[in-house]
Amino acid sequence: MANSTVLLLGPLAAVMLHEILLRRTEVDHLALSIIITSCIAYCTIVYLAGFLSANAVSASFWVPLWLYIGIYRAYFHPLQKYPGPFGAKLSKWWTVKQNWDTDLHFHRKLQELQREYGDYVRTGMSGERGRFCIKRVLTSRPGPRELTIFDVDAIPTVLGIQSKTSKGPLFDIMDKSLHLNRDKQFHRQRRRVWDNAFKTCVCSYSHESCHSHIVQLYRTTLPRLKSSPNNCSHVYESTKVVP
Repeated sequence: MANSTVLLLGPLAAVMLHEILLRRTEVDHLALSIIITSCIAYCTIVYLAGFLSANAVSASFWVPLWLYIGIYRAYFHPLQKYPGPFGAKLSKWWTVKQNWDTDLHFHRKLQELQREYGDYVRTGMSGERGRFCIKRVLTSRPGPRELTIFDVDAIPTVLGIQSKTSKGPLFDIMDKSLHLNRDKQFHRQRRRVWDNAFKTCVCSYSHESCHSHIVQLYRTTLPRLKSSPNNCSHVYESTKVVP
């Protein structure tokens, strides 16, 4: 009777974990903690009840959890109304496979998805931009919670001052700067400095210098690109604009 109760509580605990924590919290940075906690719990059950009981309890929890997550992502997720490959709705591993199949040129796959599904596609890739692709994590990672937007008109809505969207957890591990941070107050403070740098009077002062360097870069690289692929890094280095 006790074993039956434990096996019944496993699926219930899995559903409660998803509804209370996983759906409402960014767990991206908690992966290591979850793995360590799971290992400790498994070893404890092995010590107290043996391997068979530990495997049964683990299966009663993890199998229903993954099934519940898969069903939720495919049919009940807030992004489920957006079209996209079915595999991308379920797991980030779909993106890993696409990267492997395209030799790490996922932007080509994004172009195919745009032609097939339109300007709003539910995908499983973060940080990738093809030609002109606005990619924004509308909720949070992983991939099944990501939407790739190809619509230029969405720029003000997604990236504008009045935007209600926020950057994904990936930006927490980067250096804190104007673009690579999630703190809107910090962004506003840094933005004031950049706004002064891009005032009309300042830009007009450096316009001629920038224009001459752009013309030089164009005239230097174009003949080389027409003939064959070349390493033009030294050309870019020599045409840097020094303020």
